[in-house]
Amino acid sequence: MKSNSLSIKFSLLKKFRVLTFLACCLVPLSALAQTKVVVIPLSGADLKPLKNVISVAKQNGDFSDPSAAVASITDASESNPYLVVIAPGVYNMANQLVLKEFVEVAGSGKSVTFLRINAGSNDSEAAAAAVVAGPNTSLRDVTVQNLSNTQSGSVSIGVFSQGNTLELNNVDIQVENFRPAAIYGQGSCSYKLNNVVIALNQQFATATGVELRDFCRLTMRGGSVDVRADSGFISRGFDLVGTGKVSVSDVNINVSGGLATTGGSSVYGFDVSASQEVRLANIRMLLVSQSEAVGISMRSSNEAVLDINGLYLEIFASGDSTGVVTQRVNTDISDSKVLVTAPGPTVLGIERHLDSGSTRFNVASSVIEVRGSALSTVAVGVRNQGLSGPMTIRNSKVLGQANSVEAASTTQPNSFNNVTYISDTLLSGEVVGEPKCDFVIKNGVELDSSCSSLP
Repeated sequence: MKSNSLSIKFSLLKKFRVLTFLACCLVPLSALAQTKVVVIPLSGADLKPLKNVISVAKQNGDFSDPSAAVASITDASESNPYLVVIAPGVYNMANQLVLKEFVEVAGSGKSVTFLRINAGSNDSEAAAAAVVAGPNTSLRDVTVQNLSNTQSGSVSIGVFSQGNTLELNNVDIQVENFRPAAIYGQGSCSYKLNNVVIALNQQFATATGVELRDFCRLTMRGGSVDVRADSGFISRGFDLVGTGKVSVSDVNINVSGGLATTGGSSVYGFDVSASQEVRLANIRMLLVSQSEAVGISMRSSNEAVLDINGLYLEIFASGDSTGVVTQRVNTDISDSKVLVTAPGPTVLGIERHLDSGSTRFNVASSVIEVRGSALSTVAVGVRNQGLSGPMTIRNSKVLGQANSVEAASTTQPNSFNNVTYISDTLLSGEVVGEPKCDFVIKNGVELDSSCSSLP
């Protein structure tokens, strides 16, 4: 019995040692397998190319020009998609890059893959573009450059879409010319932009970051829009005319105009007309102009929608300037700060302009601040020229130089609740509703009074 017991113990000890050895050896091998990266070469002298993967490279690729690589594809379909992979390098394209349906084009990173062309046109936006969208197309991880830089009055465009859907991911767009536009769309087009960085530089005429027409739709998440005009007429971050739904979030917008002259370029962050719906969230915007500047202008005849949440807007201009102005637009502004500094005759933080409809206009949890000069005859934090619909301000601070709030007579009452006013003249016009405000600051002195008892 004793011999059998020793034999069993010895057998168990051997098994334990074997298991311990396997655990010590296999665990590191397992971890190594999990972190191992497998690189599949796309082409080479002794390798067969992967099916439906086309390489573009300065040397040893299937093509050396990205536009030629995409143009060579004639049989792409939903069941036979293609991938065009572009190696690092600067590619001076002989022709536009015309994207095709079921063909994805991917660079090696926007800091190393550059698609460059010198394109401009006086007659056609499509002919002026570096990249032209096709149906349901996509482009990612590249920098697109259209560096025509002529003074002939021509237009140069980074990306163009005529009624097509295009998705851009991690793309930089740089355009220089007489009239540059980074992104242009018309004819019910649709853009989806993720982490797209736009940089424009013009010296003579107009410049626009994103220009959309005719029921085009836009979703932009992340990235930035930087438009610089040394001189010229108008510089815009976004120019939207007759568009469908537009949503922009987590984007930095910088627009400057007339910096090399004593006058000139008017500057807009968003210039919107006859469009259906614009929603902005977490936007940081800086406008600098030697002339007039407007952060967001939206005018409509069909009672459109403007929803702003988390806007931080600063304007420094020499002429008339307004932070946000709307007309016949249902407007909601929340958790935002609007700061306008300008010596011009008219300086406004927020204005509801001659609105004869029944639209709403709400401001909540926001700071509106206007800094004019001795030359400013009108320096108002909030102006309501609505002839029908009411204005509501809640939990906010309004600072104006002339009047903090001007409220025109309306058929429906304005309502101000828990609002701090700082100005020489607190209010003008009709203001009703209970309570008006919890406290008021006038000339730096807090007054223990409600709005209704103020002169």
